[in-house]
Amino acid sequence: MDMGNITVWYNLVFWAFIAAAAVLGFASAFSGHFHVGHVGGHDVGAHVGGHDAGGHHVHLGHGEHIAHNGDASHPSGFSRAFNVLGIGRAPIMIVMLVMLILFGVIGLMSNMIFQSMRLPPDAFFLFSTCIAAFGSVILTGRIAAVVGRFMPSDESYAVTPLDLVGLSGTAVLETTQDTGAIQVYDQYRTHHQYLARSSKGTIAKGQGVILEEYKSEGDYFIVSEVGLV
Repeated sequence: MDMGNITVWYNLVFWAFIAAAAVLGFASAFSGHFHVGHVGGHDVGAHVGGHDAGGHHVHLGHGEHIAHNGDASHPSGFSRAFNVLGIGRAPIMIVMLVMLILFGVIGLMSNMIFQSMRLPPDAFFLFSTCIAAFGSVILTGRIAAVVGRFMPSDESYAVTPLDLVGLSGTAVLETTQDTGAIQVYDQYRTHHQYLARSSKGTIAKGQGVILEEYKSEGDYFIVSEVGLV
């Protein structure tokens, strides 16, 4: 079997995934979207109730937690899928690129092995697809774990808590001068949740707030109610 022959349909399918990875990589490089999925040197995965939930950066301490999208103590199917794929341990764009390339390469290699066994394409293509899907998911998660371990925290897409100062957010718990929590979206539309303290009075849950100051010692924000700044 000639893996370079993209004109046969059972190879063309897998070459299409490799081509998609190349296009996605070039587009991301030129548009600067490799910031997605890794924020401020931390994994973009909510750590809620002891479980990672991809797509958010939740930074709560002192035994407090915020239930988000249901009971946060029980990870959803999406959370489990994100964990298997390694989303949250490496930039999501890199995860997507690795998975697309692996799917294509494993599929082509499976086709080569099955055809060497003199099996017709109609008989082995489905098996090649299943092997490619399973192998790409497992290997992508392993590679993402390695990438996340060695990736430097000072990448150009990194967002620190100090970068959130001045942004507007929402109180997700009643916030006083002693306790509270807020959520905010950064310039990349990444969701963050932090402990917070009110600079004046009590801020009701759901009220808009301005992040005035970040306290690194306690890892929380001083916030004020929108309209009272």
